[in-house]
Amino acid sequence: MDLFRLLDRGAYLEFIEGLGEGRYPVREVEEARESSRLPKREFSKVLVYIARQLLEKHYTVLYPVEMIVVPRYPFSKQPLISWRELQSKDYADPEVARIKYASSRLGNLVNAGFLLRNFVLVDIDSKGSVKPEYADVETRRGYHRLFYMPRYRRVDFEFGGTKGGKVTLQCGGVNVELSSGSTFLGSHPLQSRYIEVSNGKVSVRSYKLVSRRAELAFRSSDLTPLESTLEDLKGYLELLFSELGCSSLPGKVTVVPRESEDVSPGLPPVNPKESRFNALSMRLVGGLPYGMFKEALASKRDMLPVCLRQSLYGRVERGYRYLHLRLLASVLPFFVSMREESIEELIEDWSSRTSSTSGEVRQWLYTIKYFTGKISVDGREVYTPSLLGAPSESWSAFESLGYCRECPLRESCLKLGGSGRRKLIVEYVSKLAGVAL
Repeated sequence: MDLFRLLDRGAYLEFIEGLGEGRYPVREVEEARESSRLPKREFSKVLVYIARQLLEKHYTVLYPVEMIVVPRYPFSKQPLISWRELQSKDYADPEVARIKYASSRLGNLVNAGFLLRNFVLVDIDSKGSVKPEYADVETRRGYHRLFYMPRYRRVDFEFGGTKGGKVTLQCGGVNVELSSGSTFLGSHPLQSRYIEVSNGKVSVRSYKLVSRRAELAFRSSDLTPLESTLEDLKGYLELLFSELGCSSLPGKVTVVPRESEDVSPGLPPVNPKESRFNALSMRLVGGLPYGMFKEALASKRDMLPVCLRQSLYGRVERGYRYLHLRLLASVLPFFVSMREESIEELIEDWSSRTSSTSGEVRQWLYTIKYFTGKISVDGREVYTPSLLGAPSESWSAFESLGYCRECPLRESCLKLGGSGRRKLIVEYVSKLAGVAL
């Protein structure tokens, strides 16, 4: 399946039409059609109508750097691609980056899963069985709770003679499934939709984020709020089983961590045909060292847009780091020569203001290069601003944090979309820094 082809409106609608008519063997869609009792042609028309609405509300989804994504058929958990090879790849692998970028661009037009490497997923297969504070995501049949464990590639479980990365147990009449490892998929809540048929009426519903930790992690594309220890997992299971009326169950479930390999990923090449550098009518590549750029603005920092001032000079809180870094990655290349030395200088400065670990510094380095486009200038490769720019989640977060209240660009900025905001900021900063574009 050519994922990029689905970005074409006509091709996408044709694909959905074929899905409704049964040209693709997708179990969830076929079950919904049978339940609706509609002829294939009529059912297909309903899906196309829904697809048109999704196209009107199309948005890009941005993923945490560490997440390896597997696109799925719309309204289904069935993968669109063969993902066996992805199980052994690192998140910096070019194929992983290509699929991730396509899935990101498709956004709400497809469903998506992600490898449960470094994750534990607790799937509670019943609604109303637990309080909302026990869940992160409300699914079609129940709830998911997620634990991100950067130290462990997977966690094995032992229960009732079953041992491995997935076990299912029953507690109070409720099935609880524990999953971990790269051979299993979680559902990305911003890209998980399912068909519901009630009284002959066909509708599409979405997974819902129901916890603050999950809301922040998936909206900001930063896994920090989901970071957990084995003790966190064990404590949660004890509370969950007690809530379900099986307080003796935790002693019968053994949790066995598997150590992660400490691998420093390489950097993915960017295919020029899929390059994301920006097409604004201004110079694409800056020439200043990072430190010199900050120094040029130091005396005028109070005049900077507050979001950029905080990203360049302030202390960035955990959970908001990715949002700030994406803003920097979308603005800096206009001014800063994004060679290895400048990027390392940026990372050193960045990590000193965000309490980042050495492993996270590697991830930030990868993030910056992944979210910029690579082109050749005078026989050398340089990094240019990303077409995606700062995600919409960044702007909404900056507004909610109160940055915009005191911003000198407030009146103009809030009337613009993401790319327009970036252009406004870049042109404003160029005048402050005395850098011609």
